[in-house]
Amino acid sequence: MIFSALKHMLNSQSPRDISKHRFVSGVTEAIKELRRSGSFDAIELTTLADLMQLQCLRVDNTELLKFTIPQGLAHMVMKIIQSKQVRALEPSFNDNDTFTFEFETVEDQDEFIQVFEMISFQGARAYPTPDIFLGERDADQLLCNELIEFLTNLVKDSYGLKDKSQEDQLSSRTNYVKSVWCGAIYYHARISDFGEALPQFTELDQPTRCYLVEYTNGYSKFFWSKPGQFGDDGNFITNAMKEDPPKNGERYFNDALVDKFTYSSTLTIVSTKMFDGQGFVYKQKFDNWIGSFMGGMNPMAKDSVHAKWLHIFEQNAPD
Repeated sequence: MIFSALKHMLNSQSPRDISKHRFVSGVTEAIKELRRSGSFDAIELTTLADLMQLQCLRVDNTELLKFTIPQGLAHMVMKIIQSKQVRALEPSFNDNDTFTFEFETVEDQDEFIQVFEMISFQGARAYPTPDIFLGERDADQLLCNELIEFLTNLVKDSYGLKDKSQEDQLSSRTNYVKSVWCGAIYYHARISDFGEALPQFTELDQPTRCYLVEYTNGYSKFFWSKPGQFGDDGNFITNAMKEDPPKNGERYFNDALVDKFTYSSTLTIVSTKMFDGQGFVYKQKFDNWIGSFMGGMNPMAKDSVHAKWLHIFEQNAPD
């Protein structure tokens, strides 16, 4: 389906179609890279940026507050809304595999859009900027509509990876636990910001079970439960985290997936032994406070993980 659409668009000859040709060529190369790497983040973020800008261009309104996006990008939209703490109305899901969301104010829209400006500034777009973004002030509405339809269909078709021959590549980014660290949190503190150097730690009444789970797609998550509780209602789970290069024997994780300055959870495994394990400091931003937690953990065999916990790890595997 997807490649027949690409072929059809590449056969055009008009000035409008020349712009489409260049755009589709860039997207085609990005899809090839996606097939090699299996990493969806860059192409999904770039597609979301272009769909929103094209909708602004189509109505000649850079302060547009309401957008319709394919449901396959819903997780990316919500990730940015949460990380940037912007205000948006409850999204509504449509019958044609799209959803509609609306910002409360122009300031919220601008805060959200800054993510796209950052990826352009950092050269992190998955494919080149469309010609239409660089052209005359009055955008070609027909071209806007055609590119919106093209990108929407790309997302609905999972960038051409829905066919049976590509299922292994698609599934390779989800659901597989690579390794598990198990331990406990012994101390906690409220902090004013993530950079606070000397938190006033106090000992917990009883240690709190925790797990660091590393997945085969390169992401990690930190799980911990309330004392005396087991199951979904007693679990705290971070967003997907990426690991930074280790330094001085320490390992660093954070959920700054959109830009490196925006995150809500961090984990540092230190080089010092603490509490009968490898010491760690975990920090997370909650609704109205930030917590810092200290404990120790050790690697454990996957077949030693309690079956219910293993199910929770797999159920919450990051995309």
